Amino acid sequence: MIGALRDIVKDDAHHKHQLTDFYLSRWLVARQWNLEEATKMYKSSMQWRKEMNVDSIAKNLPKEESQLFEEYTNYWPSGFIGETLDGWTLYFEKIGCVDPSSVITHTTKEFRIKYNIWKMENLEKRRRKIEKKLGKTAGTTMVVDLSGIGWGHTSTASLEVFQSVSAINKLNYPETLRKSFIINAPSFFSMIWNLVSKWMDPTTKDKTVVLGGDYMNNLLEYMDISCIPSNLGGKGPAIPSGGTFLPNCRFSSGTKITIARSSTYEEVFNVTKVNSTISWHLILENNDIGFSVVFLTEGNVMFIL
Repeated sequence: MIGALRDIVKDDAHHKHQLTDFYLSRWLVARQWNLEEATKMYKSSMQWRKEMNVDSIAKNLPKEESQLFEEYTNYWPSGFIGETLDGWTLYFEKIGCVDPSSVITHTTKEFRIKYNIWKMENLEKRRRKIEKKLGKTAGTTMVVDLSGIGWGHTSTASLEVFQSVSAINKLNYPETLRKSFIINAPSFFSMIWNLVSKWMDPTTKDKTVVLGGDYMNNLLEYMDISCIPSNLGGKGPAIPSGGTFLPNCRFSSGTKITIARSSTYEEVFNVTKVNSTISWHLILENNDIGFSVVFLTEGNVMFIL
């Protein structure tokens, strides 16, 4: 059946590797070996790649977006560290360390989709190398750390990001996942899981194992401790810690200050024109502070915020 699919789609492929047995089999598996449905899915994806200019998505970005892309890559708490015990790709992500509000504030939906595509394309390159080495199709084993996850990760805007990315990956990068471990899952995660799992491919859901804080023995069945990040209890290199996303390219003209515990900081603006408008954008890297805006005129004080 793989040969039959190849004959049908040979003129739709953009690259030679998109006609290999390894690549074509993924589309057939995704459609339960239904040749007609697999053909539709493959052709639709090739058209999508053309429309999105996937092959050069990270090469032809405007200057500011290119810088933002680099900063976002350095910020995102994830990384490829080593391989599984049988030589497959191993990927870690500390999603609980992401501040979804700052990410949504400083990036557009279009940007986040481009970044996801770029990341998936890099994963595809790794996959092809391993398939060539092992002589068989190779999926990715993923470990997702939920330490620090909160209700902010379940806001409408955050879930829309997850839903759009999941839809793209399901239709254009089928059968990518081999195994997924969700670790340090808090007690309330079951409610989140019931929601997000509805958007996942059923086979992806079946490959996912949800664990609490006692996860190490489960991971060691699939990977060596030298391939587990040190900030997850292993002996491998640590991955970025995430936090609030504050891209320098967006705040080069802003003022950055440090306010010590129990201290205050004041900015004074003299308003000399009637009907003037003053706006502000306050972002905290960590911890909370009290913030107020006061209007003072002829000795009278008016608290605005």
